[in-house]
Amino acid sequence: MQEEIFLPVEQSGRERSIIEVLDEMMASLELPFSQKRAAQLKIKKGKHSGSVVPSEAERKMCGLSDVDIPATIRTCVERGSHMEKDGLQGQIMPEDLRMKRYRNKKHSTVLFVVDASRSQGANKRLAFAKSAVMAMLEKAYCDRDRVGLILFGDKHATVKLPFTKSVDVAAENMRGLKAKGNTPLAMGLRLAEQVQLTDRRKYPEDIHLTVLITDGKSNYDTEHGNPVKLVYQAAEDLRKNELPLLVIDTENSIFGMGIGARIAELADGAYVKCAE
Repeated sequence: MQEEIFLPVEQSGRERSIIEVLDEMMASLELPFSQKRAAQLKIKKGKHSGSVVPSEAERKMCGLSDVDIPATIRTCVERGSHMEKDGLQGQIMPEDLRMKRYRNKKHSTVLFVVDASRSQGANKRLAFAKSAVMAMLEKAYCDRDRVGLILFGDKHATVKLPFTKSVDVAAENMRGLKAKGNTPLAMGLRLAEQVQLTDRRKYPEDIHLTVLITDGKSNYDTEHGNPVKLVYQAAEDLRKNELPLLVIDTENSIFGMGIGARIAELADGAYVKCAE
């Protein structure tokens, strides 16, 4: 059951819902609506699902097979155009034309990577992560999208919730989450890269977005080197592999190091702060 917790994020000096931010970022990763429509007309992939009102340019480029004939006739009748007695030929105007809409096969795959270390004030942050993931799952259920969850803390990074569209599976996997120990942030990012690349090979048409929720206080890694530098390297690898990243920074100290913002910059991603 979804927890009734609202934890807004701060962007450009104002508070916004994390779901709103996620939706906007996802929209920015997709083709503009008009381009999507043109691509559908040319490729005609997917299942015929309803109709759309074409632009003037689309009317010129469409063929007979693109026309949704029943929808066009219904529009003509509703507009009050005169139809011949046999109902097959009448005064159908250009504005009556409706074109077939094909179900878009490009879905979204959102992977939450959540800091579950002691430095996080973990109970509040994990509660936020649960609410955000569950809210996205409810939306994903309608859009046929998928959501997953990685937790990192106590010297480990773990796939807690494999990609799923099932709200029930998500609720079962997210019960009893606890946080403790050091912060292996780079390990979490490397695991996210691995999970996303593996899934992208299987579903190349999906949009793969990673959402990192952390205070940036990395202090442990299984690889040799400075833990923070390893974090920056992992962020750059996300950019090189063209894996979009949204960083939700939970750091609230006036002596903060700005690591979250730097991660977003190196990954060529988006950045927001958790509003307190």
